[in-house]
Amino acid sequence: MKVFQRADEMEVSVNLKAVRCAYAFLQASIMAYCMIRLIQTGEFPLPVFLIGLGSGFVFWSVKVGETKKLTKTEEDPDDQQN
Repeated sequence: MKVFQRADEMEVSVNLKAVRCAYAFLQASIMAYCMIRLIQTGEFPLPVFLIGLGSGFVFWSVKVGETKKLTKTEEDPDDQQN
């Protein structure tokens, strides 16, 4: 009995959409919290803001890196110019 099975294309697509929605909700929540905290107390919650920025940096770094890796093509020897 297999505990983990490889996901098919539809399941991968659904999971990616769920992750993106969860990420957007997390970022919106962090920004809303920072703004509410700033308005209520006059203090800006820098650690929370930095966590939000850090997660955004990680998300976009992985996205760009994986996109480059998946779209990288081998150069044709005939296309190289000397």
